[in-house]
Amino acid sequence: MYHLLAVNSPLFTIVIPTRNRAKYLEFAIRSCLAQRSTNFEVIVADNCSSPATREIVDLHRDERLRYLRSDEPLAMSENWERSLREASGEYVTVVGDDDALLSHALTDVEQLIRATNAKALRWAQAYYRWPDVSAELGSNLFAVPLAVGSTWQASAELIPAVVNGEKHYAELPTIYNSFVHRDILASIRKRNGRVIASMIPDIYTGFAVAAEAKIFVSSQRPMSIAGVSASSNGEAMMRKAGCADVARDFEDLNEQFGFRWHSRAPFVPRSLPAMIVESFEHARERFQGLEHIKVDRKRLIQRVIAERAQSASADPDAIANAVRGVREWIRCDSLLSSWFDKHLELLKTRHAAPSETFTVPTRGLHGYLLVLDVSEFEVRDTMAAVELFEKLTSSTKSPTPPPRITAPTWKNAVVPILPPILLKTAQALLAKVREKLS
Repeated sequence: MYHLLAVNSPLFTIVIPTRNRAKYLEFAIRSCLAQRSTNFEVIVADNCSSPATREIVDLHRDERLRYLRSDEPLAMSENWERSLREASGEYVTVVGDDDALLSHALTDVEQLIRATNAKALRWAQAYYRWPDVSAELGSNLFAVPLAVGSTWQASAELIPAVVNGEKHYAELPTIYNSFVHRDILASIRKRNGRVIASMIPDIYTGFAVAAEAKIFVSSQRPMSIAGVSASSNGEAMMRKAGCADVARDFEDLNEQFGFRWHSRAPFVPRSLPAMIVESFEHARERFQGLEHIKVDRKRLIQRVIAERAQSASADPDAIANAVRGVREWIRCDSLLSSWFDKHLELLKTRHAAPSETFTVPTRGLHGYLLVLDVSEFEVRDTMAAVELFEKLTSSTKSPTPPPRITAPTWKNAVVPILPPILLKTAQALLAKVREKLS
């Protein structure tokens, strides 16, 4: 049965947490207010920003837009937490201030909810790198998943696979790439006193929502664009060079608000595999059914060292910090410590899996992922990226079908949706790939 709210309650709440990034925020707000659906509210959760943030919000005279400001700087997880408490919609999501919601998102999600009555609906994301990102980190790149369809996903199968690196953490129903029913959030809050219990709110909520919902709908068609800007917290944590102030602020506020690294994860805070396990261990303490999941410690060590070795060019201390964190984590396990010391040099030479790193994509067609340098199409912000996505995919004209995965092929899916100029470029790229492989 489809859930109905009181007359004055919206179906959707979109939360935009922000801190001193007004130049990006403008486009995030515009992407939300441009939705074809009208049954939503947008909460801008201002984390003690300069007046520029309020000025951007005030430019939009829209009753669906709410402004919520903190008078003191908050840890990221604390800012997300307070904004989730303010949400009045039946389904809630978080959109970063340098991200965007795609134009078809709310109408597609509403139809999928009506068809499935799902309490959590997760989607794949497109990725856009703002022009102010350095060239070596892929400025102006736009990664567009071309798959369509949706499927039901059982949490019990997915969570162990994510923990042990067999699946990407973005396949979890995080609050950052999902609409989550308020009943799920209320149940988590009742169980733990709050929704978010880790310093890494997106990954942690993926485990928490999956554990609470048990099953959810996963859409292969993106509903949002995850932006990467020069001020992104994720980039700051993963890439030490050039982002020291952002990373230091993130760490200091976490300490101030009591968000500390879990002792059952190796303390390597710039390592994505370690961050995933850190979030999982916080979730394991709070949700029944997770206690039996085994973390393969030897495999985790291999993943952490390989990922940090790959990041050494951007962070000269990457390897030394990782080795120190791993050794402290396993110091009471003499057998594992001996194995680690014996194989350390070999571990440094291994390549990390793409799902274990924040790898910069390369231009071209990679399976169902099309990567473009969108400076060629005069795209300079996320709103322009939204418009390009809709032209590429015609997604506003063809809603996402309810669960039954459809795997498109180049011939029956990519060709019909690409305009001639992009089709010519993509075909040329594909021809080069085939030539190299032959």
